[in-house]
Amino acid sequence: MTWILTSTGRRLDFSIPAPDQIDIIDIANGLSKCCRFSGQCRAFYSVAQHSVLVSELVARPAALAALLHDAAEAYTGDWPSPLKELIPDAQSVETELMRCVHEHFGMSVSPSEQQAIKHAD
Repeated sequence: MTWILTSTGRRLDFSIPAPDQIDIIDIANGLSKCCRFSGQCRAFYSVAQHSVLVSELVARPAALAALLHDAAEAYTGDWPSPLKELIPDAQSVETELMRCVHEHFGMSVSPSEQQAIKHAD
């Protein structure tokens, strides 16, 4: 089995994710319950809170992309970057999930917007 059942009852298949498996309610629900830094912080700090803060730091045209920059983590959880680097498929799964998020929401992010989001992140 390579899929999970989401909070809205959808199946998200990690082996073949598709844009129609993405739902904003699943993203909001998952990110609000997912603690940043694998929970290694003194107080609960959700990925959703982080995403809102990042969206407020970028120019308005990039705000939606910034808000959703960690959307894949709604499905995978927040893995620390050093762990992702040790597991080669983790990055490709996350990249494919983000492609589906972008397609689902009709987003295209310019290189300058990507840079601004990365800086704010």
